[in-house]
Amino acid sequence: MKIIAHRGGAGLGNENTLSCISKGLSYKPDMVEIDVHLTKDREVVVCHDPYIDRVTDSKGVISEMTLREIKAAHIVDASGNSTNERI
Repeated sequence: MKIIAHRGGAGLGNENTLSCISKGLSYKPDMVEIDVHLTKDREVVVCHDPYIDRVTDSKGVISEMTLREIKAAHIVDASGNSTNERI
C-alpha cells in the first residue's frame, strides 16, 4: 500500500499550501500530490482549481491572472477567515 498526501496533505491544513505540504511530509508519505496551473504571464502556481475563488479571499481564473495578482490574494481557512498564506 502506498501513502499519498493528497493536495499536499489536505485535512492537515489549507490544501496545496507550503504549511500543509510540510505537515503532510511529516507523516512520511510515499508521495505528495499537488495541482499546478499556469498564470497569464506563464508562471506556475500550486492550486487545485483553475480559479482562486474557493481557497482565497479573492476571485479570478488563474490563466487570466498574473502572478502578481495571484500573490495579492490570501488563502482562507476552513471557516473562511483570511490567513497569512498565499498561493
